[in-house]
Amino acid sequence: MKESWKEEINAFEAIHKHGINKEDFCEVWGRAFKKAFTKENIKAAFAATGIWLFNPNVIKPAQMKPPEATSTRSTFPLPQSSPTRAVMAAFQDYHFTEQGLHPDSPPQAGPSQFPGSSHEMEHNSPVRTPTCTQNYSSTPNENARKQHLDPASRADLVTPSKRMRLLGIGLANTESGLFLVANAQATHLDMNKLIQKPVLEQVPDNIPTPDWSLLHFTQPLSSYTRRELGKRC
Repeated sequence: MKESWKEEINAFEAIHKHGINKEDFCEVWGRAFKKAFTKENIKAAFAATGIWLFNPNVIKPAQMKPPEATSTRSTFPLPQSSPTRAVMAAFQDYHFTEQGLHPDSPPQAGPSQFPGSSHEMEHNSPVRTPTCTQNYSSTPNENARKQHLDPASRADLVTPSKRMRLLGIGLANTESGLFLVANAQATHLDMNKLIQKPVLEQVPDNIPTPDWSLLHFTQPLSSYTRRELGKRC
């Protein structure tokens, strides 16, 4: 059909010296259709599938076997959904700390992340070692100042920073989600153990076993004449 359509277009443009428009489309396409879809071409197309004239040897019995159950399992990971991509984008911009993932662990020395703190002042000031006589109780003024500097410390304020911290703590306590927030690099072998291949469809367990003896059918097939096959088709 493509060759006939191309030939008719070239013939039309050679005669009329212009391309095909809406008024000429039906005429040109009809001539190409009649040239391509002849009786002989249609029969040749059906003969390749064993339908015209009927030929059972075109499709082998092995091709009629049911597919294996493993064909429902994908060999490639499924694309991530849009909510998952949004969460992963947030993880790329948020850096978790050891204290943030494990609140029970002892705090580590480092620059303050609170708003209004000065990293230069802390870097230049001497490190003070706490003593046993130091009072760790917080006064009401200190608690108010901490809540002002760190809104995530207040339970009544659900800030984006607090949401990320809670999500990071939850993922850190899971075996398959720890690599998302941990600083350690996960190898290819580690990822194969953590991420399982997706199952597109659950295969039921009560599938009856096919009767494979039908593939070795020994009785001769019924024979038909060409005229009888033509009537059946």
